[in-house]
Amino acid sequence: MKTLLNKIYLSIFSSILVLIVTVTTTYAWTGILTYASTDIFNVELEKVETSDYAIQISLDGIHFSDSIAAWELKRAILKKMQMVSIDLDLASRSEIERLFSEIELKPVTTQLLGKDIGHFVSLEDVQNTHFSYSNVFEESKEIRQSYFDFDIYLSFEYIHPEEITDTIKTQPLMVYLGNISKMMNSSTKSKMLANSFQFENYFPNQKFEKVEVNASDAARTAITKYEVVDRGIPEQYEGKAAQKTYIYQGGSATPTEIRGGVYSFGGIMPAADNLAFAEYNQIHQEKIDVAILEEFRENRQEDIAILNAEKQWIVEQEDQLTIEKMMKLNVRMWVEGFDGDCFNVISNMAISLNLTFSTSSKEENE
Repeated sequence: MKTLLNKIYLSIFSSILVLIVTVTTTYAWTGILTYASTDIFNVELEKVETSDYAIQISLDGIHFSDSIAAWELKRAILKKMQMVSIDLDLASRSEIERLFSEIELKPVTTQLLGKDIGHFVSLEDVQNTHFSYSNVFEESKEIRQSYFDFDIYLSFEYIHPEEITDTIKTQPLMVYLGNISKMMNSSTKSKMLANSFQFENYFPNQKFEKVEVNASDAARTAITKYEVVDRGIPEQYEGKAAQKTYIYQGGSATPTEIRGGVYSFGGIMPAADNLAFAEYNQIHQEKIDVAILEEFRENRQEDIAILNAEKQWIVEQEDQLTIEKMMKLNVRMWVEGFDGDCFNVISNMAISLNLTFSTSSKEENE
């Protein structure tokens, strides 16, 4: 998998925080290991003060503002990837840019462990006849560098500080993730299959030899939320467990013809209806056991398909996020190795991720 991360924009418009990521993906199933590189990675924030409360963002939970420099977010991601032994806090901007451009990625998969995501593994890992996900206690350096992982902290400011009262200080604020159906986007591409495929439970009497799919249908974005703590004291998150993880998948939940000749082949489908799984085992000498696929499928059945999805409340009133509090959100992005659309048809395709966080009352948005 070669993945070129082109742009991330963060924008606030009338208390709306928008995160946009563009990924260019090159996929090569025929190789045992396939890699990627990243290039341009930009972040911008803009605030239009048309609301009494405005969302603010931070990478460290201490310094909040309405903007994040692109290279600072790159540094945060590099730290999580543990790519180099040097002190990244002392690295220059140019050094950060150079290191980030050398990132190599590959397709991975994971399982939910309670309310959080477990360790990531590669498809090569699960080929091993002795593989057991319950025995995965850490990620290799290669796996750790095969997905993007960063924390953001959300808080609010009251734009009339001279008017702040105890009521304003304790006013719980809510945040929803909007525009979910357009969260991940790409263009379509057609490709001949290594072997013809016929679904057991979909498209009766139709044998697929050439398919056209949207590359973003194989993408995943996970957002893990934590309870609120005092603003500016990230140490309070030490030992805190995740409250909830939402995993969003591109496209449809099950194999669907989106429009004439263009298909979304669903999420992590059973083997009889998983076109990409059949392609993988057709091409590779080392096969993946159906039982392994089924284990991951059962664990991940709650992935949220974005096709026709509506907004979702991430921060509720009971979370008690106020101007004196903050909430940590962990964001992870990857291409799902077991997804029905994850095969070489997505080669050289650009995938955009658009996360829109907005605040308003439920009554105004229902």
